[in-house]
Amino acid sequence: GMIGAVWAAAALVALPPLFKARPRAGECALSDDTWYVLASCAASFFAPCLIMVTVYCRIYQVTARRHAAVLAARGSLRPRPLHPTCPTEPGNGAREPAGPGKRPSMVASGRRRRSQHQSVSLCRQRLVRARERRFTVVLAVVMGAFVLCWFPFFFTYSLGAVCGDGCRVSKPLFNFFFWIGYCNSSLNPLIYTVFNRDFRAAFRRLLAGPARPGT
Repeated sequence: GMIGAVWAAAALVALPPLFKARPRAGECALSDDTWYVLASCAASFFAPCLIMVTVYCRIYQVTARRHAAVLAARGSLRPRPLHPTCPTEPGNGAREPAGPGKRPSMVASGRRRRSQHQSVSLCRQRLVRARERRFTVVLAVVMGAFVLCWFPFFFTYSLGAVCGDGCRVSKPLFNFFFWIGYCNSSLNPLIYTVFNRDFRAAFRRLLAGPARPGT
């Protein structure tokens, strides 16, 4: 449903210029009709950009709220176990050696197990929060690159349609803005590679080629 709606919107933006008579045969130029320029700019950039910024702000608010809740829960746990790394299994090595005339305390053992279980739970929550923060940063960088690359083109394109020749930029500069927008598509793989270890590992495997038998 959503994918079909996106394709339908793209078709509505792209098809109208095909039915317009071309002033020069063999040349596909951008339409300069005011109604089409404003409608296409709104549907192609300004409306999606507004939606993305709104959704990102919502994601950031939810992530910040969850992070604050984890910090509050962590601060309420007393005593706080000191573990440099996350233990993998609670209760591992929790028993004390019973010497002559000594019996292991079941109460102390239960407390140790609860403390280790809380430590494991907090470590897992910290890992999840760190993953969410990385996702938020990557999403912000992707959105920022999209806006920076496409805003100059859509702004000058719509401004020229509204104001006429008095507001149009030079053709070389307009072409530069046009191609900077398309260069945005090549930035996303670089952004994901820089900020995501899984992508980096996958690219290394692709560049290294298939693994040889016995290696």
